[in-house]
Amino acid sequence: MNKHLVAIESIRRELERKCSSNNELKKMVDIRNYIAHRNFILHDIIKLDDMAYPYDPNNTPIQNPEYHMNVDEFFNLTIKAMRSIRNIIFSLSFYIQYKENTKIEGTNEYIPTMKWA
Repeated sequence: MNKHLVAIESIRRELERKCSSNNELKKMVDIRNYIAHRNFILHDIIKLDDMAYPYDPNNTPIQNPEYHMNVDEFFNLTIKAMRSIRNIIFSLSFYIQYKENTKIEGTNEYIPTMKWA
């Protein structure tokens, strides 16, 4: 088996473990679904302890608290998702490069190369 495919598989398993061990991956999936199919609201002035609006004299609780998140928490989740995506892209690009090199070795014909930007 190719080491680059093994790397992609290990990333998938790590994400699967994270999904079962903590709630981060599930949160990311939920956020994606809220953004695409419903609504999702980021807050910087919300009191997350009681999920009420800070300037409301009646201290009215927020409706549908699952659609609301603190900006800092969202930022941290985004950074973690981007790191995972970066790792997958690197592993995939190394795998593609490996497959292209085997094509070149297996033929006597000229195969033009494409420069990576």
